[in-house]
Amino acid sequence: MHAVAAAARTTTGLVRADNQDRWGQRDHSWFVVADGMGGHEGGEVAAETVIEGFLAQFGSNPTWETVMPEVNSEVRRALASAGLGIGGSTVVGLCLTETPTVVHVGDSRAYVMRAGETRADLVTADHNVETELLAAGQSVEWYRSQFGRTDALTRYLGGDGTATPTVIELTLHEGDRVLLCSDGIHGYMGLEELSGALTASSAVEAADGLIAAALAAGGHDNATAVVVDF
Repeated sequence: MHAVAAAARTTTGLVRADNQDRWGQRDHSWFVVADGMGGHEGGEVAAETVIEGFLAQFGSNPTWETVMPEVNSEVRRALASAGLGIGGSTVVGLCLTETPTVVHVGDSRAYVMRAGETRADLVTADHNVETELLAAGQSVEWYRSQFGRTDALTRYLGGDGTATPTVIELTLHEGDRVLLCSDGIHGYMGLEELSGALTASSAVEAADGLIAAALAAGGHDNATAVVVDF
């Protein structure tokens, strides 16, 4: 299976001064989105380093469980070299090798819109407190009442904790559409609205629609969408 069209759009949004999101692609077969965190310079350095580290594997058959901790170390070195104590990034990537594969760390997401369907399927599961609570069968509401927000990341690149990715093999068919996005997209619209944007007639229109929806919701965060058609 190969990509026949792709489009990428990113916006700073309407609130933040800088865009810490980054995206990249190689040869219309590897695509990646990174969402930087930790203040604009730290977030930018982290996200750029993640994109470079991911795409540097192009042409190989990487073991992502080994590669991503190495990229984590590269991010830490880049931040230290720039004199930045704080910084990090999430990542979600799509590799169209013999077996299409999604790789992610953090809460940037991948969705698949199947040919002929009107509702997208979420492929990834966020690496955050809420997801871990649900997986453990614990009460999210109780946690919120005691400790507050449950969207804190439990994995990201650039920290001293785990950077182990989740690696997901996909089965794709002609007419399918894949979305890679930062939380500036999925965090500000429901699945119905996101799916509606993905039903656009082209990848370009879908990406434009997602960015427009994020801005219409207030544009509170940087937002990036990469749409790939098969």
